[in-house]
Amino acid sequence: MRQPRLRFLIVVCVTFCLAVEAQRPEAPTSDPQELARIALKEGRVGEAIRRWNAVLATRPDDAAVLREAAQVAGRELRYFEAESWLRRLTELDPASPANWFDLGVVRFNAGMFDLAIECFRRVEALEATDPEVAARHVHRWLHGRAATALERHAEAIEQYSAARDRRPQDRDIQRALAGACYDAGRWADAVVVFRELARVEPRADHFYGLGVSLGESGDIDGGIRALTEAQRLAPRELRTLVKLGMFLQRKQDLAGAESMLLIANEVAPKNYDVLRQLSQIARLDGRSDEADARLKDAEALKASIDAMTEKRRVYKRGLVAAPNDVDAQFAHGLALLEYGSVDDAELVFARIVFRAPDHLLARLNLATCRARAKDFVAAYRHAVAACDAHPESVDAHVTAGTVAWSLGDLRRALDFYERAGALAPKDENVQKTLKRCRDALAATSRPRGKG
Repeated sequence: MRQPRLRFLIVVCVTFCLAVEAQRPEAPTSDPQELARIALKEGRVGEAIRRWNAVLATRPDDAAVLREAAQVAGRELRYFEAESWLRRLTELDPASPANWFDLGVVRFNAGMFDLAIECFRRVEALEATDPEVAARHVHRWLHGRAATALERHAEAIEQYSAARDRRPQDRDIQRALAGACYDAGRWADAVVVFRELARVEPRADHFYGLGVSLGESGDIDGGIRALTEAQRLAPRELRTLVKLGMFLQRKQDLAGAESMLLIANEVAPKNYDVLRQLSQIARLDGRSDEADARLKDAEALKASIDAMTEKRRVYKRGLVAAPNDVDAQFAHGLALLEYGSVDDAELVFARIVFRAPDHLLARLNLATCRARAKDFVAAYRHAVAACDAHPESVDAHVTAGTVAWSLGDLRRALDFYERAGALAPKDENVQKTLKRCRDALAATSRPRGKG
């Protein structure tokens, strides 16, 4: 976003006239663009978006208005409008790397990774003619993350490597590169990056990546040493305990493997991999009854895992047949939530609102996911979008009020709860919540006693 320029008034009489003018009551404006800004400032995002739409209906090629409106829409997580306006900007000025980058970011945030990559490639193509763009790393970094999400590991490695060359001290890029090498099974490359990360920042996740990469590349002893350090730094990290158990079992250290896996079983009593490995160790140690019991428990869990896997297959087949079937996508998102895959579910809901911005339940689920991740600002924006699209929805206003309260804005929370209370005057839970908010706001308004 461009920084505002400072303008200096050097004529005394002009300054005086302006000071006098400032004391007069401000006349109401009829400029729809200014009305959009006022609505936004007062928190009426939906109205602001509608007013910008009205401006652009008469000035569809005004690049300044398009950019201002698109930046606001993107910041407020209104993906549909932001993407539409940014697409128009790229049509007006296809040689602008900023336009392509902003469009790529919106698509990336909406989970449309293949479309985002198309934009980042346009930015990359402009590097040859723009040295400033060629020095930047962020479009390469985001291209890599989008490729990772699509499991295009070789492409991700290429992009992360380019980003690292431009920002060699950025550890987030180094971690992403190491992870891409790990996912691609390029163990030797992963070892190099994880070893450097573990040296400069000795964290448990760095030693875990180093240990697995060493072990999978054939250095089991080195892998065990690195994983042991990871376990020392994070004693009850499940994945570390499971990998340690696996590598120790490969070394025929059954007692050591079982020790790690028993701790893992305390951490996650219903984990399929842990129970299966404990069953194998018990069988190798001649404890067949215990092995059978562990295996039975593991197989019972496997049925649930297989059911989830089949749901994902059905979903993917459905997307191939009908890629814009919002109902099918929403059902899949709910299934992912049911199985605890919150990040994957959030991605599904984000794609839904990209295509169908007024989808109430997708918006509310996005708000819930963001609130669960303690990102209350994004949660609030999604909840407000739901209220704007569905002003009659009690759930939308209650959700917005709850998130506003989490942000510490009791007055705004009360506004949403009062709307919900008016919509559902006989709902006891809504009325109780409304009363609690009023009491909390009143308590903060009382003057503090002395002493």
